[in-house]
Amino acid sequence: MAIKLGNTGINKAYLGGVEIKKLYLGANVIFDNTGFDSDYQAVLDFAISEGDTLPSASQQTLQNQVVLSLKDKGLWNKKDVFGLFATDGNVDFALICWKRLIKMDAINSPFFSANSGFTGDGTSSYINTKFKPLDDGVQYTQNNAGLSVNVASGSGYIVGNSSGASGNQRIRIGGSDTMINGGLFTIFPNFQIGNLHLDRISSTEVFAQQDNSIISSRTNTSTSFQNNEIWLLKITSVESSANIKSFSARASFTQTEKNDYNLIINTYLSAL
Repeated sequence: MAIKLGNTGINKAYLGGVEIKKLYLGANVIFDNTGFDSDYQAVLDFAISEGDTLPSASQQTLQNQVVLSLKDKGLWNKKDVFGLFATDGNVDFALICWKRLIKMDAINSPFFSANSGFTGDGTSSYINTKFKPLDDGVQYTQNNAGLSVNVASGSGYIVGNSSGASGNQRIRIGGSDTMINGGLFTIFPNFQIGNLHLDRISSTEVFAQQDNSIISSRTNTSTSFQNNEIWLLKITSVESSANIKSFSARASFTQTEKNDYNLIINTYLSAL
C-alpha cells in the first residue's frame, strides 16, 4: 500500500532519520512498506486495533516467516486455530488466534512470560480457545481432525474441555487418557514434553506423534462432537501446571506434514 505526493508515489517515509514502515490514519493503514505476508499483517493490524503491544520488529520478521513457511508446506490452510503464545508482545497479543483474528480467553490469569508462553497454576487458571468444533470447525471435522501443542514442561491435561464424554478432545502428559472425537483411550501411550500431535485420519484410525516419531496408532470409532469449547491447561475441573508455547486445531496432518510443522515451530522458538 503506497501513498502519493501529488501524482508521485511515495515508496519510503521517514521521521527524522528513521524509516517508518507503516502509517495510520486513525485505525486505517494508509502506508505499508513492511513487505509482510498479508495474513500475518492482518494479525498485526488486528492487534493494533485492540491496543495490544506488538512484538519487537525482529520478532515480527520471525513470526512472518512462520506464516510463510506454513504456507509453503501447505499447512496454513489446514488450520482452524493457531496460537503462537511464545512472543515478546504482551499477553493480549499472545492470546490472538492468528486464523480467526479473535482473542482467546485467559481464565484466572495463567502466568505469561515473554518468549515462553503460558503456564497454568494447576489450580484454577487455563485458556479457553473459544473454538467449538461443532460450531466452528471447518478443517477440523469429525473424521479428519488434528491437535498440535508445544509443551516445554509440566504434566497433566494440556488440552481438554468441559466434559469427559466420548466425542471430546483431550491430550494428557504422563497419562494414558487421550482422545480425539472418539471414545476414551485407556492404554494410549503416555505423551511427554515436546511437539505433541493427535490426529484422527478416518472414522476408525487415530495416530499419536511426539516430535518426529509416531508413538502409537489406535483403531477407535469416531463419535459426534460435544457442544463445548476446547480448553488448554484444563479438562472438566482438573487444571495443569504445564508450560505451553503454541497450539493448533486443524485437519489431520501426514507424518511428513507434522515433521515440517515441528521444524517450523522449533526454528522459531530457537531464534527467540
